[in-house]
Amino acid sequence: ARAGHTSAEIGEITGLSAEAITEILTPSNRVCSPRATYSSKKKSKK
Repeated sequence: ARAGHTSAEIGEITGLSAEAITEILTPSNRVCSPRATYSSKKKSKK
């Protein structure tokens, strides 16, 4: 993603929601990564 594009604009292009884009672009919250998901579940239980 380019800096000139907002999450909403990227969402319109890719078909993903702005929230999903934000999660993807946030290094500490890569919920789309299986490894990250496993780590987050192992560290903290919501």
